[in-house]
Amino acid sequence: MQQKYYLGINSSHDAGACLFRGNTLVVAIEEERLNKDKHSVCRQVANKGMLVRTLPYLSISYVLQEAGIALDELEQIYVNDCDLMGHYTIKDAEEGLRRLLPVKDKKKIVFIPPSSHHLMHAYNAHYLSPFKESVILIIDAYVSGDEEKKRAFETIYYAKDNKIEEIYSRLSEKGEMGIGAFFQFFCKLMNFDSKLEGEISNNYFGIGHDEAGKLMALASYGRPYFTDKIVKKKNGFLSIQIKDLYKFASKYNLVRELIDPKNLDTIEMKTSQRLLMPARVLSDYRDKFVQNLAYFAQRQLEEAIFILIETADKLRQSSNLCISGGVALNCLANGKIKERYKSKSIYIPFAPADNGNAIGVCFYAYAKKNNNAAKKFVFRNLSPFLGKKYSIGWQDIILAAKKAGLSIKEENFFFEKLSKDELAKKIAEFLYNDMVIAFITEGSEFGPRALGHRSILANPFSEATKDYVNQTIKKREWFRPFAPAVLSSHKDVYFKTLGIENSNMTFTVALRTKFSYLSAIKNKDNTSRIQIVNSEENSLFAKVIKEFGKMSGAYLLLNTSCNIKRYPIIEHPLEVFYLYKQMPVDAVVIDDMLIIPRYDIFREFTRYKEDKLNEASKEKLADSFFGINNYYRAQYIHKEIFKITKSFSHLLKVFKSLLFLPETSELQHIFYQLKTKRRLFLRGVYNKNICNEYRIYMGLYEICYGKNKGDLFGLNELIISEQDKRKKKAVVDKCIQTIFFLSALIGEEKLLLKLQKSKNQTTRDFFRLLLKEHPDALNSLFFQKSMRQ
Repeated sequence: MQQKYYLGINSSHDAGACLFRGNTLVVAIEEERLNKDKHSVCRQVANKGMLVRTLPYLSISYVLQEAGIALDELEQIYVNDCDLMGHYTIKDAEEGLRRLLPVKDKKKIVFIPPSSHHLMHAYNAHYLSPFKESVILIIDAYVSGDEEKKRAFETIYYAKDNKIEEIYSRLSEKGEMGIGAFFQFFCKLMNFDSKLEGEISNNYFGIGHDEAGKLMALASYGRPYFTDKIVKKKNGFLSIQIKDLYKFASKYNLVRELIDPKNLDTIEMKTSQRLLMPARVLSDYRDKFVQNLAYFAQRQLEEAIFILIETADKLRQSSNLCISGGVALNCLANGKIKERYKSKSIYIPFAPADNGNAIGVCFYAYAKKNNNAAKKFVFRNLSPFLGKKYSIGWQDIILAAKKAGLSIKEENFFFEKLSKDELAKKIAEFLYNDMVIAFITEGSEFGPRALGHRSILANPFSEATKDYVNQTIKKREWFRPFAPAVLSSHKDVYFKTLGIENSNMTFTVALRTKFSYLSAIKNKDNTSRIQIVNSEENSLFAKVIKEFGKMSGAYLLLNTSCNIKRYPIIEHPLEVFYLYKQMPVDAVVIDDMLIIPRYDIFREFTRYKEDKLNEASKEKLADSFFGINNYYRAQYIHKEIFKITKSFSHLLKVFKSLLFLPETSELQHIFYQLKTKRRLFLRGVYNKNICNEYRIYMGLYEICYGKNKGDLFGLNELIISEQDKRKKKAVVDKCIQTIFFLSALIGEEKLLLKLQKSKNQTTRDFFRLLLKEHPDALNSLFFQKSMRQ
């Protein structure tokens, strides 16, 4: 029997489309990933400058092509949010969109009116959740409803099996405002808006798309300063009054005086757009007043949600809670909810904002067609990885790099195809060596957060790494935090997860105190927005984290989206090369391919001479020490050197980055400080591998740059005392690998001179020991000649 296809379309902001084949979700995409307009809205200018609603054509084409079907082969088409933009009635709006969809049988098109907007959020949350019954809380930035019917700020539903019923809605009454609009006011006040670009709009609400995540991030820097209360209870229910916000904002000179305060009780939301015009834009994010204001807005938002949950508990008791709507992306609030309501199981979908309504309308239609059957339908493939897979070869990569204007030669553009296990080990090694990697694999994630298929990965230890990724790679504000991707088996080791199993970066939880040295993945208040990774859903990503854990002792990584500021997450893997000049990562992984675009620059920097090392030596060097960007990163890292005495692994990272700096008096001073602190670090080392690697680097560095008084940090004893042959070989290999690198870094002649003039028996014994343990490794280098002399 031929399967039937159903197309779901969201035509509001964060527009996109999804395709079901029977009860299987085949593919889904957001329009922004294809047209590169972040938070893409389906609008266009027509008739005398009037805005009219259009459709996300790129997304529709994308999902149909992936399934290999035509528009007329669809069983039905469901369109969410057919609003009144440019039309006099909803009927006119629907007729306009019918004409825009080139399907022969127009009866296939089913419009879901704006009055059902919150209901679509509810269906998206309930059908993706593991619950048979739950209370569903919908919190959005805008009201749901139309002019003829009631309009609601927030809505509470109760779902059991397929049936979803409304049990409460906070109506849009005069003098009141919604939770989302309240938070949006503070976002725009601080210029957290994707379209405004520093300008104050004359029509304040609804211009651009507020970037609430920035306000949430800045809130962790603030403190309880403001004692005012805007969020209140009125007759036991939530109340956020425009007059209270206006009085608060006027008190601190945040808005212009545009209205007589006596009339504030009669103000409607539309009028408040003009009322809440800012007197100034607060863009100095280091100002304590601004940070405290962000803290205040975040705490008021949390308080409002708590009141709504209390209302829900009074109306219908349930141990399961779903939260959806744009405000559900506030992971800081979600973490506080879980902390307060420990007994509740909480689910938040991977796309809770309007993008998820493309999926929600399909669930809604399924339920209606089956008359809300007694059992909840079982849908398949409900993971967030809903993008199509691309087939990419080496020539495609070269062509894309050339089109992007990268000045590279094919022979210098390092490329390697590896098995999953080999690739995971190689990526982990690069990350361990402080490299930043663009990690792109399989189909893209649906939703606003990169979950390991369109990600940038980095080492989780150093705050300098966070600064480097924020400023140099992502071009973002300094206060923006990064999320840790942690193995499911280790989540409770590092975090107070409170039983959270969600893998979609939707909850912020506390980092355990003993791991507070993981500076790159925590907020200012020692919390982290975690992504829990399991091998069933995300196999290669899980392998990488596992291999990194074996090397570093930390089974987690810094994970952020593969994009730069104001640019959506990439969709096609080759886009990474078009962004490369602005986003200079050290390496790129596309499926099973490892690509390093800056090999030629690295060679120039290290004065690596092709005629001095044989092919095996060059390969060894190339495999381990790509990463010209370490040079720039070291400028951040060495400034932090005296702040890191709590973490031994930090010391190793600092030292390895310093290897890329030219020899200077400052470098010699830092090296001296590292040497004097070594006993402090060696006393409390919990990871033997890190301890050994530290000895290797410090010992060999002493030969190259130090006074060579025989202080090789016990390298001889380290090799001799190791009884395990496998571990001994690993130590020797690491020594040889480091020698290769240092010889290229400072020049072979310089190193030869140091060795020839060395009168230290320990140094000579060390190199003889290396030759004895691994005679083939140094066969072609100058060390044998040196020893013979």
